[in-house]
Amino acid sequence: VFQNMAIGIQPGREGANYSDNDSEGTVRRVQFINDTYAGIDTGSGNAVDWWVWDSTFINCARGFANTYAIGDSGQVFGAGAGYVYRSYFNGSTVADFNINNTEWFSLHNNVSLGGAQFILAGNEGQNAGQLIAEGNRVVSSAATPVLWGNAGPVMLVDNQLQATGTMYSLSGAATDSDGFSLG
Repeated sequence: VFQNMAIGIQPGREGANYSDNDSEGTVRRVQFINDTYAGIDTGSGNAVDWWVWDSTFINCARGFANTYAIGDSGQVFGAGAGYVYRSYFNGSTVADFNINNTEWFSLHNNVSLGGAQFILAGNEGQNAGQLIAEGNRVVSSAATPVLWGNAGPVMLVDNQLQATGTMYSLSGAATDSDGFSLG
């Protein structure tokens, strides 16, 4: 259990003495509760292939993110990639899944209740972040549970989305966003 922390697990950090040996990790059956920035934030471009299975994210700002790391000169940025399977999100105040820097991501068979957004992807200009979301169930109080501001592509397959407004938005990208929705 990672409770009442800023970030529960941060596998990578940017800078001269970091970004090495922080890829290929597995998180299984872990609880993240009341984490003020994120349950998991991959942090560096080398923190890829992080597998999250059967975990719980309760009242965290972000469940899984790659938006935060502090480099040597104090700049804030993030990177890395992950895959989240069969996990439960409840009450995320920013998003269950929040990415800025671009890699390959996947979300499969997750449940999300009452979060601000299920997917929030920032604009990284010409760089594309690929994401497949398949078999997820989302009951959101947000008008837009999926906000894709990235060049993409984003693939939404057999998801169940319930929201107060639009179902998803492909907007805000520097280039045209590519998206595909089936089922």
